[in-house]
Amino acid sequence: MTTTANMTFGRYGHSYHLKIETAEALAHVVQLDEAHWVANNAPWNSIHCDNTFLRFLDADNNKRITCREIKDAIRWLLSVLRDRKGITERSQVLHLGTIDTNTNLGRQIHVASCKALTSLGQPDANKITLDQVRQIKTQVSSTP
Repeated sequence: MTTTANMTFGRYGHSYHLKIETAEALAHVVQLDEAHWVANNAPWNSIHCDNTFLRFLDADNNKRITCREIKDAIRWLLSVLRDRKGITERSQVLHLGTIDTNTNLGRQIHVASCKALTSLGQPDANKITLDQVRQIKTQVSSTP
């Protein structure tokens, strides 16, 4: 059973929902029993979000986002970051020093970020933006 001691709820519309304003609150989501979720899955077209993000989130490619997929994404995010303040700040910038390079995945993300920055002519940069990642993705996609 999940404790709600560290969780904050707010009234949205006609019901109460978990407020997710910090990385700590986000970590509590993975503990929340699915019976407490408003919906256990939702079609892509009902979510106002970036389609690229939704494609990554939708692990089984069924055009529906499930509680399990959200929980898995949160676990992944929390496992690759050693400093989570960027989550709270809702930043689109990833400071390379916040990546947990003690894990294999964290090291892979760090190496890939450094390679991307180098290809953008910024080998000494200590941060990468979402726009830069998208720029690299476009470049790689257009390369034969």
